[in-house]
Amino acid sequence: DVCYISYASAPSNWRLDDGSMPPARKPFTDTSYDAATRTFRGTVSWDPPWQGDVRWEYVMAFSEDFEHIDGGSITPFDASGSPKPPYIFSTERQIRHVPKPLLYTRKPQVLMAVVVIPADIADIAI
Repeated sequence: DVCYISYASAPSNWRLDDGSMPPARKPFTDTSYDAATRTFRGTVSWDPPWQGDVRWEYVMAFSEDFEHIDGGSITPFDASGSPKPPYIFSTERQIRHVPKPLLYTRKPQVLMAVVVIPADIADIAI
């Protein structure tokens, strides 16, 4: 399976260091998943860099229902391979106590629904 981050709806001001937009899909490499702890690990490499970062190492521990990330981090690395301060995945309860917090919530099912309009009413003007 291919794991990736979607930047298809990224804000227009999100730019790589060469001025280009990030790709619509950025794949993870070096991935692993521990089902017992629901922990995903993966790496995203950037060439060109993104704000000087050439690599992001992810650790994401999912809730039992996979509705949110309970813990983990993104550690960015510069071109020399040195780590920068990590971004910490937090819950809403923890956000005030964590520097550089990240929140993740799964998109509600209603927003992922596919609506099929029957052909006999598709031509009706609204």
